[in-house]
Amino acid sequence: MPDDLRVLFIGESPPTGGTFFYDANSILYVATREAFLAGVPALRKRANFLDAFRLLGCYLEDLSVQPIDKLPKAARQRARREAVPALARRLRGVSPRVVVVAVKGIRPQVSTALDLADLAAVPCESLPFPGQWHRDEFVTSLTELVRQWRRRRLLRPGVWCGCPLR
Repeated sequence: MPDDLRVLFIGESPPTGGTFFYDANSILYVATREAFLAGVPALRKRANFLDAFRLLGCYLEDLSVQPIDKLPKAARQRARREAVPALARRLRGVSPRVVVVAVKGIRPQVSTALDLADLAAVPCESLPFPGQWHRDEFVTSLTELVRQWRRRRLLRPGVWCGCPLR
């Protein structure tokens, strides 16, 4: 997690298939990278997107630390509810400027966890998961958010201009 957390992304869980955002091989990683590169073209000069993501003040946390994406609907809903207290504990003491829920369906659970972690006042955006049906919507929406954050200086400066970070 970056020292100066600015944008906290919250996904549902690590994927069942063994891919992972921080291994740079998941659907969410690829779509997030595409959106950030479109929103901050100078990031293309950086060799490692995950380093740039962190330096910008961004971090991805999951609602559940165990994969739940392939569970039957009822079990998945139960797993989401049961993951709320642990997420709230992991979020205590962090102070993001904005939260982005990367799966619209987990917004109720994330809202509860944010409330329990005393983060209910933090602005929260929701995006669809960038799977087959919603990939374009995810990339387009996140690209616009990244551009807004850049204009509002919400992202840490220096990463996209080649300047050293302070």
